[in-house]
Amino acid sequence: MVRMIAPEGVASFSHAGHTFEVAEDGTLEVAEHAVDEAKAHGFTVAGDGEIVASEAITVKRESVLKVLEAMGVAANPAMRADKLAAAFEGAAARVKAPKTAETKAPAGDGKGADGKGGDGKGADAGQAGAK
Repeated sequence: MVRMIAPEGVASFSHAGHTFEVAEDGTLEVAEHAVDEAKAHGFTVAGDGEIVASEAITVKRESVLKVLEAMGVAANPAMRADKLAAAFEGAAARVKAPKTAETKAPAGDGKGADGKGGDGKGADAGQAGAK
């Protein structure tokens, strides 16, 4: 079986008396011998990591342009959608992942707020079971 991506709005594909239903994610699996026929009807073979219908999103052109501008990427409002998407993906690839914050114990002299060293047992040591 070959996993394929259905054209938008297509719910099934029939070949040689067999009906193949399109899944919610926009894909379907067809027998190897039906691939060429499915391609002729607009289906494409799904590759590794290829976006399927459930992963695709719709965004307003002006929103993409605003984000690209904020990221310092020159974009012409008259650019084709595929060019805008490529510019957006290129800009996103350049964004560095946020660093994970590390917490460190504050440097100190090992003494408490009162200037005396503690016994290491905590403020309520010996208080277990007390009410």
